[in-house]
Amino acid sequence: MNCCLATNSGIAPNPGKTTVYLSTAEDGTTQYVGITDNIDARSAAHLSQKGIEIDPIPGLQGISRDDARAVEQVLIEYNGLGKNGGSLLNKINSIATTNPVYANSLSRGAAILQSVGYPGFK
Repeated sequence: MNCCLATNSGIAPNPGKTTVYLSTAEDGTTQYVGITDNIDARSAAHLSQKGIEIDPIPGLQGISRDDARAVEQVLIEYNGLGKNGGSLLNKINSIATTNPVYANSLSRGAAILQSVGYPGFK
């Protein structure tokens, strides 16, 4: 999918306390993406509420909340919400398409994913 082509490769995420995580289905498809400031608590909540396990994305731990939201939205666009025919269990976007920062956030999020070597963004 080419929703979010990185235009500024090599951008490092700004430091912060937020982690971007995902859950992968048995068949290898991404089934959930999210952000949290407490990965242990979030992991326990997802396991008890949704029955899914989550893992932090390497290189996307301890980043700013704005950068985490940008990356999360790119991954939502890349994998697609289930209600729109995609693979994700997520119910909503992280950043609304009507938000004035939407386009810039997609560009930055894709560049950050490229900088950490995330598959599909190398």
